[in-house]
Amino acid sequence: MFVRKHLDARCPYCGSPLYYGLKSEPTGWKARYDCPEPEGCGREFTVGRIDRASVESEDDAYERARRLGDGGI
Repeated sequence: MFVRKHLDARCPYCGSPLYYGLKSEPTGWKARYDCPEPEGCGREFTVGRIDRASVESEDDAYERARRLGDGGI
């Protein structure tokens, strides 16, 4: 899974910066946020699902995943 650092989202458990990415499924993607070790606590969060038919490209899916974390995890 390719991950990108979210500029504002923080882990609710340890306060470290979160990284987001997409896990591919047959009909779409799971939007996931990770708090990677060693700077974070190692927790992973699935914040939603993005249907392939609802976006034009994988970049659009990453943008939607980023927006899912804008309000906090």
